[in-house]
Amino acid sequence: MSGEPALRIWREHRELTQERPAKKAKVSRALIAAIETKRKTGSVGTWKRLMLVGNN
Repeated sequence: MSGEPALRIWREHRELTQERPAKKAKVSRALIAAIETKRKTGSVGTWKRLMLVGNN
């Protein structure tokens, strides 16, 4: 688990595909993949929307 992206850990713990949080947060699945592979960091707005998805 060390060094793994927090988004991936959160998503896999909840047994979610990349598609589901992407759809609910209104971002692309490709952006979720890019954040999980550390190619992109994601904007503050993206993280806020993902946080709201996690609370539902």
